[in-house]
Amino acid sequence: MAIPLLENGPSIVDAVFLSSQSPSPPSNAKVINPNADIVAAVDSVAAEFNKLADKEIPDRERPATDARMAEFLHRELRMTLYEASKHQFWHYVAVMKCPRYVAWRWFNVTMNSVPKRQFTGPWYRNAFGRLWWWAEYTHDPLAEGDRYSRTVRAGQSQEFMRNTIENSLCGNRDLVKSLCDAAFPIGGPRMKDEVHREMIKRINAMLVTTAIDALESSEIDEVVKLIVKEINLGTEAATVQVAPRKRRFLGRLVGRE
Repeated sequence: MAIPLLENGPSIVDAVFLSSQSPSPPSNAKVINPNADIVAAVDSVAAEFNKLADKEIPDRERPATDARMAEFLHRELRMTLYEASKHQFWHYVAVMKCPRYVAWRWFNVTMNSVPKRQFTGPWYRNAFGRLWWWAEYTHDPLAEGDRYSRTVRAGQSQEFMRNTIENSLCGNRDLVKSLCDAAFPIGGPRMKDEVHREMIKRINAMLVTTAIDALESSEIDEVVKLIVKEINLGTEAATVQVAPRKRRFLGRLVGRE
């Protein structure tokens, strides 16, 4: 399927555009595939985001809208992973279809500007790409109930959301799900920011030497649980109830053996 791509986004999003709290699509945009079939779906999605931008929501409360909007965007905008990896598509959505929403969500009063990356950054920094990929990483297509439960639950923390998207975590969905469940358990208190910050730091260090895709989902769960226990216990080694062979293997993964 062809998708529209904004070819010259970084050059047409200038200081004047970024300083406006109600920007309009630039007239000098160069769009490839402007009549692609997906444009109708993009227009429908854009209408909802622009409705949100019309609401009088205090600046400090606007980040709380991200998780639900990520769910909505992912439900409505069906794309292949290849298509969704195209930076220029997200530039098109942000600059040509929803610039007013981007300004509403990301305008920085101190800088008197919107960070340019929210319009024309890579997909993990773009205002829309980050939402779509957050939902892609966290939703469970096989869930019998709400397949976006983790998307909304773990989306409470902008820092957790940002770290998960920007690190990619090798694109391993089982790992992302385990981290979400550890940091934002159903019916339990959310993990403190400093703890999930350290958890992701240790996971990233582990991924340097570990082929995470070679592990089963149950083994990934055990690794995450072990790391969380060791963070909570400081330098004291944690024990987990797994078979001796697996315990040694997991210990090597987290650097204890």
